[in-house]
Amino acid sequence: MLNQTSKIRDTFLSIYTNGLDRIHFLDIGAHVDWMIHKLEHHPQSYPFITTWHQSLYQFLDLGELSFSDFTQQISGLLNIDTVDSNKGFLDALEPHSKSDQLAESLVQTHLSLFQSEKVSDEFWSLIREESNRHLQFLEQAIQTKSQVILNEYISWVFNFYTSKAVPFGEVFRYFISYRLVVQHSYLKEGIGILDEALHQLIQKNSDQVQQTEDITSHAKTYLDYLLNGLRKEATSFIMNLADNGMPLKDIYIQIFQASQYEIGLLWENNKVTIAQEHYCTATTQMIMSMLYPRIFSTMDNGLKVVTACVGNELHEMGIRMVSDFLEMDGWDTYYLGANTPKEAILEALVEYKADLLAISVTLTPQIKDASEIIQLIKKERPEVKIMVGGYPFILDPELYQRIGADAAVNSATEVHEKALSLLS
Repeated sequence: MLNQTSKIRDTFLSIYTNGLDRIHFLDIGAHVDWMIHKLEHHPQSYPFITTWHQSLYQFLDLGELSFSDFTQQISGLLNIDTVDSNKGFLDALEPHSKSDQLAESLVQTHLSLFQSEKVSDEFWSLIREESNRHLQFLEQAIQTKSQVILNEYISWVFNFYTSKAVPFGEVFRYFISYRLVVQHSYLKEGIGILDEALHQLIQKNSDQVQQTEDITSHAKTYLDYLLNGLRKEATSFIMNLADNGMPLKDIYIQIFQASQYEIGLLWENNKVTIAQEHYCTATTQMIMSMLYPRIFSTMDNGLKVVTACVGNELHEMGIRMVSDFLEMDGWDTYYLGANTPKEAILEALVEYKADLLAISVTLTPQIKDASEIIQLIKKERPEVKIMVGGYPFILDPELYQRIGADAAVNSATEVHEKALSLLS
């Protein structure tokens, strides 16, 4: 048995000779020992293990012949018919019609390989909750032809998991399972951009949690109030700044926007809870409402805009700031809020005789919803100009063109001038 184990271990390690430097964060020796343990005690796991390693081998671009030799040697040592075993496994990965079904296949595949190993319960909980979202991001990257969006998302996922004390190598191992399932699914055309995203992440050697950024003293004071649950103090602080002449747009950008970015990073780094993040956002929205009498006192320029978040988009702070900025510049604004159905947006454009539609997309899966809304408006109200904004359009400056919008903005400060240029 020891001789057989040694041969299996040597066979495993030999296939990665030219790739070990690129996966230094994965303790390949310990990983191989675990795989051998699985093979010796659960030989039925052979197809999962060899197919998983084939996915890693292909990702590292080490060639096909050596891996073929590897599977033959392992199957020979274990007296397993490699063709029949792998065929049965791959049949279970036939293309699915829904991402949630594919996500379940991903979870089950990873569980079948690593469930008995010492992996944190929190990580298993995370991959159960998030696997569908990971697949949705890949699907949107394929549909929008946007490599940069997937790169950023994969980087964010690694930062998020490692902030919860999940080792970088463990997260990478999960993404090889992810790659394996994708390769045998309706998303298989995305293997190229998925590999590129993982390669870029490895090249950065990014096993550190993203650091928070410097913010202004006003933003820091305001954020301290929020994080300590001091709503009244935060409100008084902002109202005093406004009373003493600080421009509202500066309050919005330098304090509200800066603090929201900081809270997002703190949450990503596991330093604040979801409850704290929601409290901070709700307090800022309340204070923004208290500033409305100052906003609505500006002169009317006769232009009308409908603003909304699309699909299941619940992050409404950005589009609310855009709406308020346009109101300060004299527009009549009709803010529809979060999670607005496309039919409701069309009805609002007709009812209010709007000149402009401004929509916000914070998360990549909502790009599809934005595209559908844009196509609907172009068909039913072609005279209305459409402007988009949000993180995906900052990452990929040409994305707005591919989904049919007339313009994209990176900040509320540039909305007015860009909108006027569209309407001139």
